[in-house]
Amino acid sequence: MRLAVLVVLAALPARAYRPFDGTDAAVAERGNLEVELGPVGYLREGPERFLVAPALILNLGVLDGTELVVESRHHLLLGASGQSARSRLVDSAVNVKHVLREGELQGASRASAAIELGLLLPAWHDAPGTGVSVAAIVSRKSRIATLHLNAAVAVRNGQNTELFGGAIAEGPDEWVVRPVAEVFVQPELDVTTTLSALVGAIWRASNAVSFDSGLRVAREAGQAVIEARLGLTLAISVFH
Repeated sequence: MRLAVLVVLAALPARAYRPFDGTDAAVAERGNLEVELGPVGYLREGPERFLVAPALILNLGVLDGTELVVESRHHLLLGASGQSARSRLVDSAVNVKHVLREGELQGASRASAAIELGLLLPAWHDAPGTGVSVAAIVSRKSRIATLHLNAAVAVRNGQNTELFGGAIAEGPDEWVVRPVAEVFVQPELDVTTTLSALVGAIWRASNAVSFDSGLRVAREAGQAVIEARLGLTLAISVFH
């Protein structure tokens, strides 16, 4: 049984889209499950420090060109504080991403484009609120770099509007270890605009396993944010 699992893993390509906040204009193949796991990370928001354990994203290819995405992150407060709960579940959502136009990420000679629709779930021990989101993603790929552009809008509690614009850059795809970077801006009404930058690397250990690391610095709600991310992506065939 263990050997069979290893054979399945070795047969499937995995493109890690950890450690980013944005995404790419590609989806998991129909019947494949991509598990993006951050078993441990570190987050500092102003004076407060958190252990991120775990961060999890599941991408299931449900149809040709369409995947179902389920994601969430767990924060564990380090040290004493009267402002935050000891444990909190944040960034929980269920999304559907669909490739609108097959392009360079799918082997064609043009830009890839996708749309993602999301249901934002209530946080646990954090700011409450449900909502919906929509994002547009465009990706270009060449021999020297790959670029993904993201633009998104979300509405929480039927009134709070959040915007997101970001760009991801990756080194040459044929490199076993490729450098990566991401920048994004998140303006919010009546709240200080978030500015974020991340640098990191993705190591493709096999066709189905990738490891990633990233260091993010940001300015959110007037506070300095530092975050270290470490994780892996597995591709598994679950049905045909």
